[in-house]
Amino acid sequence: MEQVDQSHNQANTQLTDGSNGVPASDVARLSSGRRKNRRPERDSRKKSTFEMHDHTSVGYDWLHPGWVVEVHQTKSGRVYKRYFDEMGRPYNTKKEVLRHYAEWEQLCGGDFGGEE
Repeated sequence: MEQVDQSHNQANTQLTDGSNGVPASDVARLSSGRRKNRRPERDSRKKSTFEMHDHTSVGYDWLHPGWVVEVHQTKSGRVYKRYFDEMGRPYNTKKEVLRHYAEWEQLCGGDFGGEE
């Protein structure tokens, strides 16, 4: 037996055990209505970015040939940079790279191999 409550425009179904139930068609409609309150799909949110630079890139002309910088910007806007020498060894800061350059210059007299 199905009764229609005109005041709320909702269909109430009386089950044989005397309890009220929701028809299956209404359950699908209810669950899809709840999805509207969720946060937007992942594609519409801000994404992180990743870039690679070397000594030919603007602002990185201080790097020696063979060195690269990975620039990673997170969704929140935080920027992380990792520097890699020609052997693939990582350095976390520009200060570390410049310190390495100074040590290398003392050891080898400034000859960085690929430099003119």
